[in-house]
Amino acid sequence: MPKTLITDIKYLRLIKKRQLQQQIPPLALLALSFLVSFAVPLFAFHYPSLVLSFIAIIWYLYVGICYRFRERIVIPDGDLLLSPITGRVRFLKTSSDISLLKISKSPLDLIEIRSPHASSTWEEDTLRVSYQQHNLIFRFDAGHLIRFEDAPMDAGNTIGFIVGSGTVSISLPNLLHTDLKVKDICQAGLSAIIAD
Repeated sequence: MPKTLITDIKYLRLIKKRQLQQQIPPLALLALSFLVSFAVPLFAFHYPSLVLSFIAIIWYLYVGICYRFRERIVIPDGDLLLSPITGRVRFLKTSSDISLLKISKSPLDLIEIRSPHASSTWEEDTLRVSYQQHNLIFRFDAGHLIRFEDAPMDAGNTIGFIVGSGTVSISLPNLLHTDLKVKDICQAGLSAIIAD
């Protein structure tokens, strides 16, 4: 049986706390719809109350789906450069000396950010990685990016999360060849950008 990497419980609690904060407004809307239904006994108010209830339930479920998370993954083997987010390769452009790779995360993709390599370090909203004598930069573009500053940077370990959509842009020297193609799906901490 392969060994697994389990996310620290304090980070799971932080993510769940954030999720519960986001689910309070739909629960309040659901309570309001029930109040309208019971407080105003007129038949004409039952339909708006039913519509509000339906909207609140859909909203609550949507927030729950947007906070999906994989708490354990298989420990990556070898000296791999891993995808930090779950998403789809949207852009891959190669010039004479570098390649630019962009992975996009939709709001419904898994939210965690995982360390792409053991040499990763946070610098604001970028990750710097020293990989095979090359300095690589992972630039994150997201409205709601939360970093775990004290998280260990072991490859595949959870180091933050993105709520909603986001992208990561990776500049790779052409000496480091990637097998990824546009529209490929990457899994955070599991998909290799570059395999040694």
